[in-house]
Amino acid sequence: MVAFRWNHTYNHKLFSNVTLAYTRYRFMTEFSNKDTQNNENSKLFKSFKSGIYDTSAKIDFEYFTATNYKLKFGLSGIYHKFRPGVNKINRNETGTSTIDTIFGNKDIYAFENAAYVENELKIGNRFSANIGLRATSYSVNRNNYYSLEPRVLFNYLITDNTSLKASYATMQQNVHLLTSSGVGFPRDLWVPATKKIIPEQSQQFAFGMAKSIEDGVYEFSIESYYKKMQQLITYKEGATYISSSTNWEDIVETDGKGESYGLELLIQKKEGKSTGWIAYTYSKSTRQFENINNGKTYPYKYDRRHDISIVFNHKLKKNIDFSATWVFGSGNPITLAIGKYIIPDNPSNLPIDNTNFQDFASEIDIYGEKNSFRMRTFHRLDIGINFRKQKKRGTRTWNVSIFNLYNRKNPFYYFFDYKYYDNENSNELVLKQQSLFPIMPSISYSFQF
Repeated sequence: MVAFRWNHTYNHKLFSNVTLAYTRYRFMTEFSNKDTQNNENSKLFKSFKSGIYDTSAKIDFEYFTATNYKLKFGLSGIYHKFRPGVNKINRNETGTSTIDTIFGNKDIYAFENAAYVENELKIGNRFSANIGLRATSYSVNRNNYYSLEPRVLFNYLITDNTSLKASYATMQQNVHLLTSSGVGFPRDLWVPATKKIIPEQSQQFAFGMAKSIEDGVYEFSIESYYKKMQQLITYKEGATYISSSTNWEDIVETDGKGESYGLELLIQKKEGKSTGWIAYTYSKSTRQFENINNGKTYPYKYDRRHDISIVFNHKLKKNIDFSATWVFGSGNPITLAIGKYIIPDNPSNLPIDNTNFQDFASEIDIYGEKNSFRMRTFHRLDIGINFRKQKKRGTRTWNVSIFNLYNRKNPFYYFFDYKYYDNENSNELVLKQQSLFPIMPSISYSFQF
């Protein structure tokens, strides 16, 4: 990412921010396996790539008309270059490589423009509101999509230390997340809205209460939310970007619906030698497509039912700080086979002795409902110590930290493999787990002036 920002003050009531930016996002995976058909000693490397390249410009204004009213407004424009296609690169150990395009590797260009106005006002000492409207246009392949997105937020101070808030927002998203939820390496691709696939739409409601205790030393908040989504997409049954040779638009289901809702609790200590918070979220996220899971609702891949965060900060000395963070989350939903059919290749020629008849048969997996299993729970503890030293020309800081202190092997993805027995002429298909990021200590140094 590269960004340039220019701030300008016109007078004591009006100022602006101008931002120019370029961002590049690339998704790439590479793995290797033995090329046993040609040479047992050689390896076959496969690489999959896709990406998004954005060039954007925006200008934002803030106008202070009075102590109880502030107006915000602005314009923005983004030039998108989408590369949703995936190049499969086969390369052997000698360096020779071939490129096999297997997933519609055609760049897509789009323009996205937006204008917004936002009103922040206070009525009396207890009521405040934020009322805004955003208008967007999205142009791709000579096709245009327009949307109006109203957003409102109300906050009411019941007492000096207790407040209520409520909000509503309508949003349009022009980029879709295309996910897979089976075994194997996770394959999440960001693909654009096109002439065939229209942008996503959503409406979200939220309601919450916050209360401070002991003059703001402690704070407690509770918030609930509900989000409804339309025009979602997902892979068709049995389709993935690796296995398909057609354009990605032809292997996705469209017109999907989704719901997300939950309850969030937060207890926070904001002042004193020791600070921190405990946060808990109960949430549920579902999807529904006419031709997926027999049309029934199923858990979304990122449906995390329980989420806990505990953060502790302690000032050991004036210039030494200690911190610890523990996180816990329910396992992501996943689709696994629940059985298999064994079909003889030629029933009339099956052996009649004790030979394993599976050697003369093919297997077909049997699946139940989509995402009816869950991965193992996720949890991890990180700790760190900061040592600061003030100098005449600035502040020097050393940080010593340990990521994943107790070396928890959290699941990144599952895959099937065979367990072989040395003394028997047989093997067993087992489900295995791939993990990332074991215990990792690190040291960093920074100088601020």
